Amino acid sequence: MATGHRVESLPAEARWYGKTFHSVSRVEPLICRDEHGTRFSHAELAKGEASLWMVEFRGESTATMVYDGQPVLDHFKRVDTNTLLGVMNGKNVLDEGRYFCFILERA
Repeated sequence: MATGHRVESLPAEARWYGKTFHSVSRVEPLICRDEHGTRFSHAELAKGEASLWMVEFRGESTATMVYDGQPVLDHFKRVDTNTLLGVMNGKNVLDEGRYFCFILERA
């Protein structure tokens, strides 16, 4: 999803595949692919893992992924049974008033 946000190219550069939700207390936020296509959790780039919380964002309660090692929140809204809209929020995340938005589709 093209937003013009300054971090828009970073997922492709990291070969980002998605996120893995094991439980509310254990989320791997940056699942990437290595040069052979094998998926791995890029915990170093993510600065750890994450957990899920219910957090109000713009007047609505959202399932929100809270990163363990950085002041970043990913708010999620369900589009359909297999698709989530993600909005990244947190300290120094806004880019000229724009949030970084992304789509997650169930594998």
